[in-house]
Amino acid sequence: MKIGLIDVDGHNFPNLPLMKISAFHKSFGDDVEWFFPLNKYDRVYISKVFDFTPDYEMCIQADEIIKGGTGYGLENKLPYEIENIYPDYELYGIKNKLSLKL
Repeated sequence: MKIGLIDVDGHNFPNLPLMKISAFHKSFGDDVEWFFPLNKYDRVYISKVFDFTPDYEMCIQADEIIKGGTGYGLENKLPYEIENIYPDYELYGIKNKLSLKL
């Protein structure tokens, strides 16, 4: 599958749910990338943390669009198998995550 990800709030801070969704799909060999408006996707995930952030308004070419995050409502929850997967830190260019000192 070709998966597109949209972080509505921007890329200033990593979006943990999108990192987990990316890891989940990559574990099945799916092609996961940041959404690009000219591409066609099997599925696009749109995540929004803040309810005051304007929604994504551009045209999305996808067979399925899934919106989630606290910005869309508190009832949104990731499925168990996605919630409990190790996040894909490379999505945000974070490398060597295991060597961080606490």
